[in-house]
Amino acid sequence: MLRACLPRAQYNQTQGAPLGIVVAHCKEDISWLHQDFPGVIPVGSDLAIYEKCDSTTDPDPYLPLFSSVQIKHLDDGDTRQDECSAYLTYILSNYGNFPRQILFLQGDALKHANRGLLRLILVGVSFGTVKAQFVHFNSQRLVSAQTKCRKAIYEQVFGEPLEGKLSTYCCAQFSVASSRITARPLEFYEKMARIMNEASPGECCDIVGHSTHCLIYESLWHVVFGEPPALPRRVEDASLPAFLRPLEEEAESFLPRGSK
Repeated sequence: MLRACLPRAQYNQTQGAPLGIVVAHCKEDISWLHQDFPGVIPVGSDLAIYEKCDSTTDPDPYLPLFSSVQIKHLDDGDTRQDECSAYLTYILSNYGNFPRQILFLQGDALKHANRGLLRLILVGVSFGTVKAQFVHFNSQRLVSAQTKCRKAIYEQVFGEPLEGKLSTYCCAQFSVASSRITARPLEFYEKMARIMNEASPGECCDIVGHSTHCLIYESLWHVVFGEPPALPRRVEDASLPAFLRPLEEEAESFLPRGSK
């Protein structure tokens, strides 16, 4: 295991926590976090688990791995806001006091994410070799499209029209440098959280019981954190270091070959 062959990097408390891991949890088995990655989680890291769907997590397995473990319960009320309310609650609660790098994950993270890529990020943060400002972890891509609903919510969030198409990976799991989060003011995230509880634009067809805003946020997070609307595939992204640009054989979908 990596724990046996890699020395743990020293934690400089004056620089703040090197890493924060945020998990939106809805009754999934999240034992993968302490079973699969114990030797590569950077010393001094923080963990925040946001409990949804009345789920409960025992903190004990995580205490030896993290400097801080917070478990907080979130109630979305009658409208599901899934990972969106967890991610935004974390940002609003910690704005101005973030770890240097933050991983935003869902309870079933390894169902969607590239496990090897996640390990590389953790090792890279430990040794200070990860300079990437934003890295999406998942394998499958969303269908690239410019629907009326996406355009309306994009303009509502960013205050400007969407030019071109949105293109990104599915399922909202990524690593973000704290500087990318604070590049936008606190009020920006307050608005994102607030409008999830408001009626969706008339261009949208709602799914009963789900926040339409949150469904669209899945295709917007990369833009929120400073990436262009058309996020390139990792293998084609020259801004990423070579070790974060593996071939994406697992990224095949049921779309016709060549679809973006």
